[in-house]
Amino acid sequence: MKSRLNTILIIFSIVPLVIITAITLSFYGKKKQSDHIANLQSNAEFGSKIITNLLHTQETELSLLARQNEIVNLCLYSSGSSSNAISLYQDSQNTLLQKQYLNPYYEMLTIYDRTGNIIRSTNEREQNQAYRTHPIIERINTTNMVTSISLSPGYYNSLTRDCSYIDIGSPIFRSQTNKIIGYLVLTVNASFFNEYLDIFELRTFDFTTLMDRSGNYLFFHVPSKPIQEKNPTFISNFKSTIEENSLLGYSSLGTIYSGSSYAYHLIDDLNWYFVILQNNNFHATYSYAITIVIASIIILLIIILVSSRKIAYSFAYPLLNLRDCMRQAADGNLTVLCNVKTKDEFGELSRSFNKMLHIIKSNYDELSFVHKKLLVKEEQLRSNYEHIEFLAYHDSLTRLPNKAAFYDYLDTTLTSEPSSTQAHAIYFVDLDNFKTVNDTLGHDYGDELLIQTANLLNFFIKDNDLLARAGGDEFLFFKANISSQEEGVNFAKDILKKFKEPININGKYIYISMSIGVSLYPLNGVQYHTLIKNADIAMYRSKDTGKNRLTLFDESMQQEVSRHSEITEILRHAIDNNEIYLEYQPQFDLALERIIGFEALMRIHSPVLGNLSPTEFIPIAEESGMINDLGSWALREACTFNKYLQDNGLPYCIVAVNISTIQLNQNDFVTLVADILKETGLSPQYLELEITESAIVSSIRDAVSILDELQNMGIRISLDDFGTGYSSLNYLTQMPINTLKIDKAFIDKINLNKKDNYVAEAIISLAHNLEVKVVAEGVEDHTQLSLLREKRCDLIQGYLYSKPLKPNDLIHILQIKK
Repeated sequence: MKSRLNTILIIFSIVPLVIITAITLSFYGKKKQSDHIANLQSNAEFGSKIITNLLHTQETELSLLARQNEIVNLCLYSSGSSSNAISLYQDSQNTLLQKQYLNPYYEMLTIYDRTGNIIRSTNEREQNQAYRTHPIIERINTTNMVTSISLSPGYYNSLTRDCSYIDIGSPIFRSQTNKIIGYLVLTVNASFFNEYLDIFELRTFDFTTLMDRSGNYLFFHVPSKPIQEKNPTFISNFKSTIEENSLLGYSSLGTIYSGSSYAYHLIDDLNWYFVILQNNNFHATYSYAITIVIASIIILLIIILVSSRKIAYSFAYPLLNLRDCMRQAADGNLTVLCNVKTKDEFGELSRSFNKMLHIIKSNYDELSFVHKKLLVKEEQLRSNYEHIEFLAYHDSLTRLPNKAAFYDYLDTTLTSEPSSTQAHAIYFVDLDNFKTVNDTLGHDYGDELLIQTANLLNFFIKDNDLLARAGGDEFLFFKANISSQEEGVNFAKDILKKFKEPININGKYIYISMSIGVSLYPLNGVQYHTLIKNADIAMYRSKDTGKNRLTLFDESMQQEVSRHSEITEILRHAIDNNEIYLEYQPQFDLALERIIGFEALMRIHSPVLGNLSPTEFIPIAEESGMINDLGSWALREACTFNKYLQDNGLPYCIVAVNISTIQLNQNDFVTLVADILKETGLSPQYLELEITESAIVSSIRDAVSILDELQNMGIRISLDDFGTGYSSLNYLTQMPINTLKIDKAFIDKINLNKKDNYVAEAIISLAHNLEVKVVAEGVEDHTQLSLLREKRCDLIQGYLYSKPLKPNDLIHILQIKK
């Protein structure tokens, strides 16, 4: 064991070190090479940009020089021999010489006429020689470029060319017509790049150069080993590399430039390449690092060989002692003791082992005693199991089967006879106004009412029937083997009759009714969950149609539920999907004979269901709580539109926006309205909020407080649909309203029914006495209009004057009436 431990210590000490060191060196080398490549490419691109910027600067300066009056006038009047022409020659010569003097790298400046002949040059030898048309002039004429750059190929024989020269040409334009009247050509010594490249510290490389696609050297900068002639290997490598990537690239040389790398970058529009070459010096780092690693490994190996023997012994002795003790304990001797007395982990392990054996022995004795007790408890557990099972499938209050038990029973019954033609009925029973009992008498009375209800329903159970409590005040009843649909309906009627008598709970007589939904198997479904769902739908139909009744499920109910769900989903995304919009119905002032306002009406068009009626989607929006978001959107949209009309010079009108009860009951409704007015910039006096009587019936005091705050802000308040709801005169005297709207139901019959005529007249008179304006809704014929004029109605709104309009249509009408 000691030998194996000694060997393991050596292996697991040295091998990981060698592997980690090798991996580190590998990654280090790759990182060093990657950084080297990235640095070369970055500097090649940087140098290319320096060259490009320098050339563009020279182009700009040359273009500005070509616009000076001395140069332009010389091209215009150079053919003359008068004293004026001589003066022009002298002025232009001074301008060119001054420019050349200020730029020591300018080799010469030459002016050509439009045919390519030299007019003036700072180099007199060039002036006196005949030349063919300069190539850069041909390039300017061919490409229609404002300036052009080319390399001097030895064309000007009179110049001494120790290095490359760059020609930059610019056309000379006549000022008024922008017609080319000559050309100005600048010849620059390419060595002027040295000064700028030195500034940007590119001298650290072995050499930098400009080359063309053919491998010709155009310029050298700071070469550490000056190249006297073209090197075929380097040029061949360079030409093959740019064929693969003509914009930028990197390559290494392993022959003449052994251990060297170069990078290049294309200079825009010139087909020149800026090239940087540098020797690779990171191979020496490898050799030094490897030497250090090998030396370290040898030293560590010697240290480990010496120390591993001692470590192996110190570990092996206590382990062998512990092994012997464990063997004895495994054989059943729980009194054995381990004698390792060291103060390290082995000593602690020895002491823990002795303590563990003591605990095991104590526990063994205790377990023997506990085993006897467990045998007694086993009998108790068996007796409790049945009780637990009962609680899992029964309601603890009524002792009826619960929903899970009902589902299991129904599923078993229906699946056991799939081909049977026997009919069954499922009843979903819900107590009406059960919450009122809890709220008024307390939950103890509510619980007792549920117990007695369960007992009364148990009266109807026969063979194979099942009654279960679904939860809350809901019960499920399965009636097996009915002979006809009529029998199933009559059974539900019998249940309703049973509960016509009051129930006595602790001396209090409580009248309770219930709403029942009925679904039939197999008429309304063959799966238990479908039948229960359909019975639930039918039960809610009973609730919605007056309670204390039964409803037999039919497919139209499912369609209504599905449509309700579809509309709910449409409303949830109506704003994001741009399916909601507003139409505006004008309000016409009978006294002023003009439009003084308009009502914003919410509309929704769904790609799936088409146009939805507000009478259909507004109740769903209120029920789901989405009316808050939709109402806020409508209020903001209406205010924005009205402000738009005002800003575009249209008559200032009041926009009326309908507010639901749910919106009005929001805690921050007043703040919301104020924020929207501030956001849209609409003055409060041009906003009217329309509320219905139902919005204030629950709490007239709270409603009046909210409306007072709104009215104090300058917002107008309108009472909508007056005459169809509670129509309490108390509301009119307490509520702070500015406008009262007579419902269309009265207006429709105003010319047909004297009673409606008198009611409308009384409403108008009462409103005027309360200093409240009156709007008649739904005016559709001239007879109604005449009667309303006669009764001094203030405003009319209806199809007689205009239907609800899209925003652009309303703008059109307002522009006509302006």
